[in-house]
Amino acid sequence: MPIYIDGFRQWGGGVVDGLRVRADTDALGIRTGRRSPGDPPGLLWERAGDLTEIVGALLVLPAPDQRWAPRLVLGAAPTLWTP
Repeated sequence: MPIYIDGFRQWGGGVVDGLRVRADTDALGIRTGRRSPGDPPGLLWERAGDLTEIVGALLVLPAPDQRWAPRLVLGAAPTLWTP
C-alpha cells in the first residue's frame, strides 16, 4: 500500500496548485485550471522530482492572475458521456 501526503492551495477562478509527497526524493507538483467557466479542469503545469526542487518550483510559480502564469491547458480528462 503506497503511503503519501497530498496538499493543495485553491486560488480564485478554479485554479488549484497541488503537491504529492511520497519521499524526500519523490514528489509531484501540479497546477490545474479551466479554459472557461463551463469546462472541466485541465492540467496547466506539472513538475516531478525531489521534494526540495518541487517546493521551490511551486513557490516561484507565478500567481494565476499574473500575466506570465501558465494558462495553456496541457491535458484534460475526457468528459464522461452518459445516455
